[in-house]
Amino acid sequence: IYEDGNILGGLSIDKKTVEINENIGDQEGRMYFTAAHEIGHLLIHANDYYENNNCKQDDGSEENLENSIELQADSFAAHLLMPTAEVRKAFFKIRKWPLKMSDYSFLGFIKKKSSKRQRAIYIANKIRLAGGFDNVSKLAFLNRLIGLGLIRGMSYQKNIAI
Repeated sequence: IYEDGNILGGLSIDKKTVEINENIGDQEGRMYFTAAHEIGHLLIHANDYYENNNCKQDDGSEENLENSIELQADSFAAHLLMPTAEVRKAFFKIRKWPLKMSDYSFLGFIKKKSSKRQRAIYIANKIRLAGGFDNVSKLAFLNRLIGLGLIRGMSYQKNIAI
């Protein structure tokens, strides 16, 4: 299954192992986040797996179930690797108040040269490095800042080429 580059890791509950796709071995931040994500599955979902052979969500939709399970594991990993107090401390070293991202500047008349996503990743990376969070990816850190409401005006970002 790891020939698919979108599958970064997995959990083998029967073997009691967390597996990481060797193709991300040179991406330390993604590797740590993937390991923490899979540990989140182990801690949050393992009992449901043993009892029901899967995790269930109220509406029974497999798509919503998958998203819910993955979001929970992502949230666990984010909190484990980027504790709220430490992230806030790093943010306020660089900025005085939360950042509102927009596509336009000067009263909305002049469009910015770089995309909102590119600017947000640049700022998040500056804060990430200042706070010593070099063990997580730029995107994971940006999403943590968005989740904490420190960067506003954009939704969680997916891993796409920038």
